[in-house]
Amino acid sequence: MKPIKTASHGELRSTDSDKLGGQFTWREKLKMGGSGTSKILYRSGIPYFDELSKIAEDELAYANFELFRNGLVVRFNRVTKLRVAGCTMEEIERITLVAFRVRISRRASFGPQYIIGLFKPTFRIVHRGEISLYLVGSDQPMIFDVLVGNFKAIKQFFERPPFYSKFHYSVSPNQPELDFSHYLTTFGVMIE
Repeated sequence: MKPIKTASHGELRSTDSDKLGGQFTWREKLKMGGSGTSKILYRSGIPYFDELSKIAEDELAYANFELFRNGLVVRFNRVTKLRVAGCTMEEIERITLVAFRVRISRRASFGPQYIIGLFKPTFRIVHRGEISLYLVGSDQPMIFDVLVGNFKAIKQFFERPPFYSKFHYSVSPNQPELDFSHYLTTFGVMIE
């Protein structure tokens, strides 16, 4: 991924946008369901982003992907600092998404069974993920973590036509992870 300089408001310069085939029109974006993804967590693999990671190690490093006509842009945000990198579709060798199962419990919060303590919790499996993006000629992947609430949308984003031959999806054979913090259980209504 090559670093891309942006205007102060985060827009790509026209020369950089043209190298990636240009952006989709508003109507095209609407028709395809959008050209970007929701937030994911950046972990490693892009030196231009890693420089910012050293500045504020205790802050989360958010990123998102944006599809261009012939390229992919990654926007990275950490502590109000924005960095952008991009590559053409020809430079992408493969994109893998590994799903990790997470077991959350769901229980009724109302009704007579809950009041007298006779409720039985039910369990549900949701997914979090790990994206590895490999460029042609590089064996070092760029790694991103996908949050549970964004997993379905990220998977759908990479199942689009420009990525058909490059996208590989698998589910980890490991046992489901448990939601020890009960964060997902508490806010499970909002998941998938």
